[in-house]
Amino acid sequence: MEQEILTCLKIISMIREGQKVSVRDGVLKLEYSSNGLWSAVKRWMFSDSRQVTMTYIQNIILNALDRKIQSRYLTEAMQGLNSLKVTYSKDVTVVARLTVLEEKIQEYLKDGEPSENIRRSSNSRQCNTDHK
Repeated sequence: MEQEILTCLKIISMIREGQKVSVRDGVLKLEYSSNGLWSAVKRWMFSDSRQVTMTYIQNIILNALDRKIQSRYLTEAMQGLNSLKVTYSKDVTVVARLTVLEEKIQEYLKDGEPSENIRRSSNSRQCNTDHK
């Protein structure tokens, strides 16, 4: 499970400004050409949405905090979270969710371990989640 979380955090760290992200078959995917009708059709076919993707990313981060993953992976992932904030800057809900995740990571990095609230809220979260 730890290897899976580390892989997910690495993928998050690779997200660049303007790049769209999706979840396919329980795996986080970076889209390199997300413009156009075909991209919209694919998102519709796979029932993909920002909500699904944000929930998936949140679960990855909370799992990493719960399992006390090495801080360098979380620091790298914050770069990807910042890129997503720029990409979705007009969606206040997404920006707020990403900001909360960043604050939890910063608290973890500062304190060396997650707070009790983070542990309690993430007990049942896994990197691969059922998004139905």
